[in-house]
Amino acid sequence: ALEAQDRRRLVEAAVLHRLSGPLLDAVTGSDDGSRWLTELAAANQLVVRLDAVGEWFRYHHLFRDLLLLEARRSMPEHLPGLHRRAAAWFQASDHPAAAVDHLLAAGERDQAMHLMRFVGPDLLGSGQLRTLRNILGRLSAEGELDAICSILSGWDHYLTGRYDEAQHHLDRATATLPDDVDPMRT
Repeated sequence: ALEAQDRRRLVEAAVLHRLSGPLLDAVTGSDDGSRWLTELAAANQLVVRLDAVGEWFRYHHLFRDLLLLEARRSMPEHLPGLHRRAAAWFQASDHPAAAVDHLLAAGERDQAMHLMRFVGPDLLGSGQLRTLRNILGRLSAEGELDAICSILSGWDHYLTGRYDEAQHHLDRATATLPDDVDPMRT
């Protein structure tokens, strides 16, 4: 049987799609995440090692779903803070797309849109249009996109042959674009 502290850490870490010791420590406030994950993975099949060196892990999908349900039931007010800490860790660790995901989950829409200045061009450049579209869809579901995200949406529409929609997004963006941004370079 797990101690109460370990049970709480399991539930808190359910906000993460993948786990590493340093990430777990940053999100849950622990200081032994690497050891704890290694021991859990060795003891059961609900924590799965993702690499040969034991740096990255994930929960079994069904186990994570159950833990997320428990988190939403028992600590809903605590979840945005966990997501904010995860976003900070991912941003500091040069994983800005994961940071955007956690910012959105934390309800930090403006910060997520700001970070898209860096994430969006990388997604466009690497051809990850579906991921870009998914993030922009989540952002636009909560209101108007800022100028940068509108430009990114315009590029997505253009690259997928939807030229009228592309022009609409680019026109909307250029009307509100900050003076220091060149839409041709975004």
